[in-house]
Amino acid sequence: VRNSADLCHELVVSGALEALLNTVTTSPEATGAPPPASAGSSTGTGEGQSPLKIALFSLGNMCTHRECREKLLALNFREIVGSLASSPDQVVKKYIARIQSKLQAAGAV
Repeated sequence: VRNSADLCHELVVSGALEALLNTVTTSPEATGAPPPASAGSSTGTGEGQSPLKIALFSLGNMCTHRECREKLLALNFREIVGSLASSPDQVVKKYIARIQSKLQAAGAV
């Protein structure tokens, strides 16, 4: 099941893609707001990790599968990703480039 499209339908119908996109669009890193004072200390994320980065990495995995990719594109995924391309965070930029590369390889860009 890992790295296959077997669970795509369940991810789409359960709203998982919308939840990940919501994490991306409401993240303090994405909105420019300062992160909460306790960010990273009790959230279970290590240094350099954040909900935004984890969501972007996961979305990068999902956008390789047709059903997930089509749903993401219908949710303005391309525009959301594009709006983060100028992030000052190098890891965010790397994940955005990874997503854009996967979309391009699939002919979705």
